[in-house]
Amino acid sequence: MTPVTLDHVQSLAAIEALLPDAYAAEVAARLPDEVEARDAALTAALAHIDATSVRIMRIRLDHALAGDASIAAPTRRVFAQTVVAYVADLDLLARRALDVAERGGAGDPAGVAQLVVDAARATLVQREALRGAVLALVPERVAATVVDAEAAPEPTLAELIEID
Repeated sequence: MTPVTLDHVQSLAAIEALLPDAYAAEVAARLPDEVEARDAALTAALAHIDATSVRIMRIRLDHALAGDASIAAPTRRVFAQTVVAYVADLDLLARRALDVAERGGAGDPAGVAQLVVDAARATLVQREALRGAVLALVPERVAATVVDAEAAPEPTLAELIEID
């Protein structure tokens, strides 16, 4: 199976085919040599993961709630757009989803809320795996910078003042 890059995540099958190491390799292959540019590229890669997480959450919600109309599309979009904010508080998402499902007349509001939380949990686990793969590139860069700095010895005082 060919690995799927973040830009190609448009379906549940693509979400499942997404490989964190493949994305990290894609990022690593494009890293520039200059330190500031590398930092910017790594920061952009992490931002790209967060943007893709929104799309992944939207896709997961659309599939999980396909047979339920109690959480309308605009609210699903809000849950998708804010999924990263719930990384440390899925209970808050559960309460909000339960409230919306109850007000929307769901036959099983708790079940609907659980579907939302399950979609968020799967999205956040995948986000963390992607971030971890990209963040693993950082020590290599830092280590390479340290090795380069150690390879060039500090100039002696005589070299600095060019004593003949």
